[in-house]
Amino acid sequence: MKGTTLWAMALLAAVSISRASADQAAYAAYVKTLDPVLGFWTFDGDYKDQTGKGNDVTAGGNLSLIKYVPGVNGGQAVQFDNTTEQGQYLTAKAPIGGAFDSKTLSVFIWAKVNSAPTDGHWDNLIDRTSLWYAETQWQTNEAGDLTVDFVSRIYTPLGTQNGGTDQVRTLRDGQTNVSGQAWHLFGWTYDGQVIVSYLDGKEITRKDYTEGIGPTADTPPVEDSKHGDYDLNWGGFNRLEDWADVAVDDTLIVGRALTADEVKSLNDTMLAKTVTPPAAGN
Repeated sequence: MKGTTLWAMALLAAVSISRASADQAAYAAYVKTLDPVLGFWTFDGDYKDQTGKGNDVTAGGNLSLIKYVPGVNGGQAVQFDNTTEQGQYLTAKAPIGGAFDSKTLSVFIWAKVNSAPTDGHWDNLIDRTSLWYAETQWQTNEAGDLTVDFVSRIYTPLGTQNGGTDQVRTLRDGQTNVSGQAWHLFGWTYDGQVIVSYLDGKEITRKDYTEGIGPTADTPPVEDSKHGDYDLNWGGFNRLEDWADVAVDDTLIVGRALTADEVKSLNDTMLAKTVTPPAAGN
């Protein structure tokens, strides 16, 4: 149940946009109806978790190289500059036993890849240290052109940063090219049986996977992990590599697998297309 007045107001606002144009504000209102939302960050002038649960973000690295820029469709976004020097990232605490431990999950982020097209170059969008990630990599397609390949992955809970789904790629697995220097909605869902990769509100590819998502009872404890935590990170994979030259905007983590209709509504609502939010309970 949504236990705050804020979330009740968000539900009413989302209902009011049915069959109407929407924008960034309507997107935020719609997101807050997708129970259970574990974390939601709009980056509109601050790093606060908009759920009110206190999972706020902090910045690391050279703070002068992390700047606010115009968002997808109104509001603001955060731009990382990891070309001048590496080490810029955002992070949010996600301890074992906390809000982000869920056997089913959806992770969605609006991002614009601004890195120079370089074959094999990685840009981290968001990861939970050694447990799962959403990244991009510049790859050469069949036509010989460099394109952005969206890569998602869940690691096996038995040994973090190993096994699991392996890389799920929009280019290799879904034959879908992604443009740089443009906003896209990247994300994936996991229902305990299948990981589904989405791009711009559309399913691209899916893969059977039943090993689960960490942390579980079999996940190495924090003191045995390579990084000493299982936090969320934007801009730098595990805060060690894949330093991103990207802009990131609204980021959403939900404790269940969103339906295809719900994902489509995320995309359409943000881009001010005519939308009909899915019926309650879907």
